[in-house]
Amino acid sequence: MRKIAIIISSLGGGGTQQYINSLVNYLVDKNIEVFIYLTDYLDNKVEIKKAKIRNLINERNGFLRNLILIFSLR
Repeated sequence: MRKIAIIISSLGGGGTQQYINSLVNYLVDKNIEVFIYLTDYLDNKVEIKKAKIRNLINERNGFLRNLILIFSLR
């Protein structure tokens, strides 16, 4: 099975989040395992049942925050 990771700040209910939901449904139908990594917020108003959702939220700022996010994805 192929895998794909989608990185997004939140699933707060905007247009991008609705698009991610449609994209996940399409990819899962094509037998692709989907992981969603949230980087900033936990206000998940869009429910995505077919993907594995992981929270990468940290309290750091600037370069160190980005470095931690990169290593969290590895």
